[in-house]
Amino acid sequence: MKKNKMFAFPVLVMLACVLGFPQPSAAQPTSEPARGTVASLPAEVQKSIVKQLAKLTASQGAPGDYFGFATAFSGNTVVVGAPYTTVNGNALQGAAYVFTKPATGWADMTETATLTPSDAAADEYFGLSVAISGNTVVIEAGYGGGPSAYVFVEPAGGWTNMSQTAKLTSPTNFFGGGSPPSIATDGNTVVIGVPWAPLRGQFTGAAYVFQKPPSGWTNISAPTAQLTPELASSFFGTSVSVNGNNVVVCGLGGEMAYLFVRPKKGWNGIRTETAQLTPSDGAFVHSVAMDSNTVVAGSPSATVGSDVGRGAVYVFVEPVAGWTSMNETAKLTASDGAANDQLGFSVAINGGGSEIAAGAYGRDSDKGAAYAFVRPSTGWASGTQSAEFTASDGGSGDWLGNSVSIAGSQIVAGAPQFSISESGVAYVFGPR
Repeated sequence: MKKNKMFAFPVLVMLACVLGFPQPSAAQPTSEPARGTVASLPAEVQKSIVKQLAKLTASQGAPGDYFGFATAFSGNTVVVGAPYTTVNGNALQGAAYVFTKPATGWADMTETATLTPSDAAADEYFGLSVAISGNTVVIEAGYGGGPSAYVFVEPAGGWTNMSQTAKLTSPTNFFGGGSPPSIATDGNTVVIGVPWAPLRGQFTGAAYVFQKPPSGWTNISAPTAQLTPELASSFFGTSVSVNGNNVVVCGLGGEMAYLFVRPKKGWNGIRTETAQLTPSDGAFVHSVAMDSNTVVAGSPSATVGSDVGRGAVYVFVEPVAGWTSMNETAKLTASDGAANDQLGFSVAINGGGSEIAAGAYGRDSDKGAAYAFVRPSTGWASGTQSAEFTASDGGSGDWLGNSVSIAGSQIVAGAPQFSISESGVAYVFGPR
């Protein structure tokens, strides 16, 4: 199975070796209790720190599914992508799973509903990127025929097995084999990042904005706006996030995140960035997240001290006068980090911007870990984690932290290579 995946993404795997994508590991899993470092924290912070609450799995999960490659969390709902899943004989079609928090609280469980596209086909990798906002879930697919976003609106009776409500199609059908597309949604807005979109005679990448029509989501074949960097950036669209009037985008191997503010008349035409957000130490930005007035940028390749690839998370807080090009407000690192931990491979921030989650899939021989950072009462400042979390049954090569998402003070983290078979799991951490 691993060999087949490499053939499926020849360029992606080559880039993974150079740019820090996690690579398959054959190490045997071991068991270790979940841990959190909370004793030295103030009481008001301790109550928000996470512990393992649930292990989420697919009822029909199989080796090689990579369940947990992507995760999203909103309210009482978790969405997990399994992009390598075979469905109805379609190899690598992919699937996404919805988990709804039980009335008694999170506990080990299988999915509430399975989401699949109505035009499903082999080699679509449905679930490489997932997003959720309220009762709307958006799933990315389309490696073979160009990236598309599938929109699923929760039925009145609650989530159930279903196909999409609408399909949003990016204007490029080209796929060069590099960084996977990305998805983000907030309110009535969906953003698709296409890192290999051919622009200006180069495969620079682009992000496409789609707006929900007044009558509700329906199939849309042309975006409302196209976002591109003023100057060419490598694989622009590797990671995207949207919050209210703002969109933030980064490119794989780029030295900054790009922030776009919606024009007064709304999203339209081709737009270049309002501000460039640049780590002061020149670290490459790989992942982004945004909520409230705060942008988070993860740099898994960052060198900390003498540790290459230890990783770091950079926080940018909007100035009083509005967004402008700037360096970080704070740099967050792991106090126990080591070379090749890859902290910041995935990042997330909760509503209000008070807590940040970051994944370090390379920690402890690729066992992986998730870190929580809680904003001090005086505001974000450079420092180390509030807590660190590993799975109670985790093992080497699991890649815990390949994806993270956060809702309130609860975190979901994916471990797509769990149990060496690569069937994958996701864990919920947080106070009940």
